[in-house]
Amino acid sequence: MSKHSSSGVDQTFRVSVPVAVRCLKYMLPVADLIFKVIEGNGGKTELPPSLINRLKLLKIERWADLYLEPQKIFLLGLLCTYSIKNIEIIGKVLQQAVDDAERVRIWDMVFEHAQTVAQEDDEFFGSLPDVLSPEDQQTVVDFLRGADTETRAEVGLRVQALLTSIFTWIYNVLSVMAYGQPITVLVDRAAKGDRQAYFKAYHVDRTVAEIPLFAEWHEQAKMNLDYRFFEALHAKRVKPLIPPSKIKYPKLWFIFAYLGSFGVLNFGQPGSLKQEELLDICTQLGVYGANYDKGVDDLQKRLQDYRKTQKALSSHQVTKRKKKSRM
Repeated sequence: MSKHSSSGVDQTFRVSVPVAVRCLKYMLPVADLIFKVIEGNGGKTELPPSLINRLKLLKIERWADLYLEPQKIFLLGLLCTYSIKNIEIIGKVLQQAVDDAERVRIWDMVFEHAQTVAQEDDEFFGSLPDVLSPEDQQTVVDFLRGADTETRAEVGLRVQALLTSIFTWIYNVLSVMAYGQPITVLVDRAAKGDRQAYFKAYHVDRTVAEIPLFAEWHEQAKMNLDYRFFEALHAKRVKPLIPPSKIKYPKLWFIFAYLGSFGVLNFGQPGSLKQEELLDICTQLGVYGANYDKGVDDLQKRLQDYRKTQKALSSHQVTKRKKKSRM
């Protein structure tokens, strides 16, 4: 598992501006959809059945298992750049690393190379039209139909990997917005026996109940008629995670939470982004900056608004603890 600080920041990974921009380009459209779902659900994160069915058709499910091993979330994202064999090699090298410091160095080298490859991809895909004509769409379909089994499997796996990585990251970010900690940190604490951390993780993403360890907790609670356990779950189910009225700038705040999960928004401290770099990221993503006639000072105010609201949300989620249930 990754190494976490006491504040809940994931310290195993670091993020550079190019990598952040590329990852967020993939995530923001899906995040926008999730925010609309949250708004329609009165602040709850439960996905609509129609979307769940579509994800199942793409064989995208059980992503909660990845919360226990955050490194795999990154590896899945890299499948968009590298082949399966490349990923297997990277995974073996990471496993053989002697300590966290060496793992960080390996990730830096992987990301540096991935940025070069990704930039070439971006230049190529940037020359393509935003919407394919019916003829071009049919060309793609014909190509996939005529491709060999290995090619079809590779394309399918990359699509699954990309979407799975995106969904796990989105829930990670929502957890930061609501509780000030990524869901990977909450799940890690829960796996060590922290029931309150589990209830918080369940509040963010109910699919954590599918993780074998937690599924066993549910079964034990049923056998022991532990009504307090299920009362706690019910309280989380009916309580909004993020009240829609609290989110003034969804995409902008999503960016803040994503970058904050890496601990790179502590301006002036080692390893942090500069305020100008944050503005550059937001400008490249088209959510702030020159297009809105806004500069660093304005962005700093928005960041302060986000932190104030995030702190209030986190405080609002705290409830009085009842007596511990017996398992």
